[in-house]
Amino acid sequence: MLVLKLGRKEKIDHLTFALDGGTLAASGDFGVRLWRSLADGDRAERLTDERWLGAARFTPADDRWLFAASNHSVYRIHTANGGCTASMLWGGDATWVEVSPVAPLILVAQVLSIRLSRLACWHADDLSPAGKVWERSFRAAGAHRPRFLPGGKRLAHLEGVWAPKRQRNEFRAVISDAATGEPLGPSDDDHVVGYDSLLSPDGNLFAVRATTGVEVYPVAGGPNVELRNDNKKHFTGVAFHPGGRFLAVTSNDATVKLYDTTTWELTRTFTWDIGKMRSIAFSPDGTLAAAGSDKGQVIVWDVDG
Repeated sequence: MLVLKLGRKEKIDHLTFALDGGTLAASGDFGVRLWRSLADGDRAERLTDERWLGAARFTPADDRWLFAASNHSVYRIHTANGGCTASMLWGGDATWVEVSPVAPLILVAQVLSIRLSRLACWHADDLSPAGKVWERSFRAAGAHRPRFLPGGKRLAHLEGVWAPKRQRNEFRAVISDAATGEPLGPSDDDHVVGYDSLLSPDGNLFAVRATTGVEVYPVAGGPNVELRNDNKKHFTGVAFHPGGRFLAVTSNDATVKLYDTTTWELTRTFTWDIGKMRSIAFSPDGTLAAAGSDKGQVIVWDVDG
């Protein structure tokens, strides 16, 4: 087990491993920080101080670039020299960025208003207006993170609208053509509100984090699985193991919980004395896991250890 340090006592809201499994990025209100190697007590290298950056994403082929969104901008950060360029996205708040696994494309989810959101696709090497491939607006109560499905030819995201009779936001999974953004078909099921959505490695399941629970349901429609915390503390982050064997959940009760995805039983609970847990990530090969706290520290451990 390793303890990594951010260099300041900040909430680590997002963690992302690079393809090599030995590089780890953290993002949040402090900007983006990077650990180029994982050694006990290491402090992170500052890449940018831009505030309120969402989850950073490495380019999958070479780990050379990081993309992250903040307010009206998308940031493209060179991991070798820390060089950073920002592209202004007028007309809405950029909330999430996702990088294609096979093509030099990125997806950006924007909130235009309380009832309208937008998805846009750019060439990863050109964040100017000329680099935009397509965009699509839709009625929504909030923008969830878009996800490329395995193979990169399709994408999935959640569209949600306010249901007055039930007095809640209801969401449905929508599958779209990654080349055009055109929907290929929604599921028929509605789902309760969540703060973050996560797609399983095989592209078949969505996990949606709420406050004291996580709902997991098939993208194509079907019965939900509800995972509830055993106390009133909020869940703060979710991650699927790359092999699909676990769903990991962090909580303000200072724990990381692992659920078996075949039975959805709680299989293990980790507790460390580094504060409330905020974020969780697995390395691409599934051998390592990293969890970030609200005190600027990250625990890295061997999943099979």
